[in-house]
Amino acid sequence: GLVGQLNSNLRQNNHALRLSSYTALSASFENSWLTLNANGVGTIIHEQVDDINQTAQNQIQNISPFVGFNIKPLSNVGLRLRGFYKESFQAPSFNELYYHAATCPFATEHALQRNIGLTFVTGQDSGWAKYIEITADYYYNRVNNRILTIPTYDFNLWKMFTFDVVDIYGIDISANATIQIGHFEFLIGGKYSYQDATDFSDPASAT
Repeated sequence: GLVGQLNSNLRQNNHALRLSSYTALSASFENSWLTLNANGVGTIIHEQVDDINQTAQNQIQNISPFVGFNIKPLSNVGLRLRGFYKESFQAPSFNELYYHAATCPFATEHALQRNIGLTFVTGQDSGWAKYIEITADYYYNRVNNRILTIPTYDFNLWKMFTFDVVDIYGIDISANATIQIGHFEFLIGGKYSYQDATDFSDPASAT
């Protein structure tokens, strides 16, 4: 478990105490062509905030699952299909809650992540192409209660916003190669990434 404490000379929210407890459970399976992984993390957060007027208490209980797979369909070809499904969350920090122009509510940021990809690896002891690796991934993330910090007219004073729903789509492609020419060996690599993030929050909300 973790213990976080905040003490300040502010008139409001001048003392905060956060107790966090984490429990994890995992399992895996592997054979010649398939690897499976699964785990879950249970989190309990209890927070108490004192100011000159009252004492407020907040509590969060959350389970974050993960499931992933890695498949090698052909035994003699270095091709693998992989993917995962993951849920995660993040509680707002003391700084985000109590030290900005517009404090955000005590709401956790939840993320749902899905990814599918391919990896191809080949190499040979003789010839000019000693090693070649190509990867391609497509992912989709949905974030609820996205916490964002934006500067105001004064860069010493920042403002907090929460976006109800943000959808993120993206593609990552990379290639790496080791090439030998004569007595010289060259390492060549490149990567391309594309990402699109869109706010799908309720038009009637603050964002």
